[in-house]
Amino acid sequence: MLSYLSKFTTINVASADSSTNPLPPPLPPSDFDSSTESPPPPPSASISLEIPKNLSSCPKPGPYEALTASVKYLTALDAFDGTRILINKQLSPQMLVGHNFFLGSTAFGPGKNTHFQFNAQVNASETLSVIGSLDIGGTAEGRIFKIVDNVTTKLHCACNPSQPEGDMMTLEAEYAGQTFNCTGKYGLAYGGSLAALSWCQSLTPSLVVGGEGTYIGSQQATSNQFGIRYSPVKSDWTGCLSYMGSQNLVFVNYKKIVTPGRVSLGSELMFEPSSKDSNVTLGAEFNLTQSKIATCVDGKGKVQSTLSTQLGKGGALNLLFSAEVDWPQDAFKFGYGVQIGG
Repeated sequence: MLSYLSKFTTINVASADSSTNPLPPPLPPSDFDSSTESPPPPPSASISLEIPKNLSSCPKPGPYEALTASVKYLTALDAFDGTRILINKQLSPQMLVGHNFFLGSTAFGPGKNTHFQFNAQVNASETLSVIGSLDIGGTAEGRIFKIVDNVTTKLHCACNPSQPEGDMMTLEAEYAGQTFNCTGKYGLAYGGSLAALSWCQSLTPSLVVGGEGTYIGSQQATSNQFGIRYSPVKSDWTGCLSYMGSQNLVFVNYKKIVTPGRVSLGSELMFEPSSKDSNVTLGAEFNLTQSKIATCVDGKGKVQSTLSTQLGKGGALNLLFSAEVDWPQDAFKFGYGVQIGG
């Protein structure tokens, strides 16, 4: 500091006597040379050491079970037969109840063409929810969801009086990180213990990979599955590749958004490497002003179509139509229904 003040004083004195001994012109600016005297320190300023919250541009991948759901829905329609009546009622801001009636449906096995199910959901707080259901056969099912920071805990219980081997109780914990999602599950199911662990990781803003392993104690068997989802940033298509080790099946899915919010196309190729069996399915979805039409057809000739249309504003009343034609099996199904409430 003393050398700097001495230098500064010398310059001032020379400037005062510039009338007799003029100074040479200033030198052009040059890069700092470490061999010369150190420059004066910069003026003091407050420096923020706060670390940004979003250190990565990779999005949160979500759980593994949802890795390919955004693509598969185009080729796996919710087709039904018979009559379906769905009534949902919001009793309070925290409670929602539903009544589901099924008439003439073959989805519940032979001799069970009628079915009724009561559902209830209670949102005790922003971090605690309880969902329960009870059907006409006495099967009860309940789920409890608790969120603490980035951890979501789920308790799932099911009881079937007619089939006690179907009783189950599992505890699941899911941790959602910045670029990954980890889920662990343990409990009793299928007459024995059940354990599962899954992982989903965003490698880049466009690429997500994941896998899941399951152990079924009653069968002394393990199963595994893996998946990859690729969706380029600012693009209109998504591709997925998944493998199910328990069935030795490979699925290749593709989704193309033709018109955002209106028209989407999808395809699925399923094949078994050992037997070389394969099947392809093509699907499309059209969102109109008050209606949604979805259809898909596979390589074996089975055609499925669903139609949902709103009557009035707000979606308080919807008409549902479904049809399925399976030419190789000579099977034809048709269903219609109504949905009241959300």
